Amino acid sequence: MRSTSKFVRPINRFEQDFGKASQDDQRQIISILQRFMVEIRGLLAMALQRTKLITPAMEGQCHTCAFNPATDTFAGFPATAYGLLWSFIHDKDFCCYGDNPDWKDQHLIDEENPLLCRGFGSVRLYCGTRATFVAHRALRNIRNIVPEKS
Repeated sequence: MRSTSKFVRPINRFEQDFGKASQDDQRQIISILQRFMVEIRGLLAMALQRTKLITPAMEGQCHTCAFNPATDTFAGFPATAYGLLWSFIHDKDFCCYGDNPDWKDQHLIDEENPLLCRGFGSVRLYCGTRATFVAHRALRNIRNIVPEKS
């Protein structure tokens, strides 16, 4: 039993930042996030070449990984993609949900034993500067639609 663990529900930053935006604005933001994910997945492809050679333990993603294009059709895509973007910009970790035993039923993350998303780890380790640049560019495009609250 993990009695010392602290379980938390991740923040839905997309809902927090854009929940009150119009549906049209949200659709435009989602389109930007889709283009962001295409670019980030391209960086992952480059990073995986190094991952296989240097850090093979980070190789492979779970089936619900944000880096899996099939997840673009999931209801949680906007929150996941924006959370990934936010993580690159703010130099914060992006956790794996698919391999987390407490996620499936409860949507909780064990704060004391988080599982780093392997795709995120690879991109951050081997293409971090580029990924941060791509994230900032996407956020700038998003802020052209919905300016940041003061």
